[in-house]
Amino acid sequence: MLMNLNRLYDWATDEVLKTPTMTMRGPLPGWDIIRTATPEKMEHILKTKFDNYIKGQHFSSLYSDFAGVAMLTADGSVWKLQHRFAIPNFSTQMIRGLVLSSF
Repeated sequence: MLMNLNRLYDWATDEVLKTPTMTMRGPLPGWDIIRTATPEKMEHILKTKFDNYIKGQHFSSLYSDFAGVAMLTADGSVWKLQHRFAIPNFSTQMIRGLVLSSF
């Protein structure tokens, strides 16, 4: 990992894609993290079973300066409120448009 600090996100993606399930679970200092590259597992983590993946106060306090109190940093009822307001903005057409515009 240290040899890849200049391309950390690319390296992390490469590592996940090497696994048969395209999902990795591994500790970082102070955290147990999950990385995945499949849409189905992302939906499971971010929507279907969101309550199973608690971020906790430590994560929220580190990232709230960057992301505010939003879906990415919230748990429980705060997350549900943020999710309800954000979901209409993530339609299939909007996401398809973002993907196509990146090429």
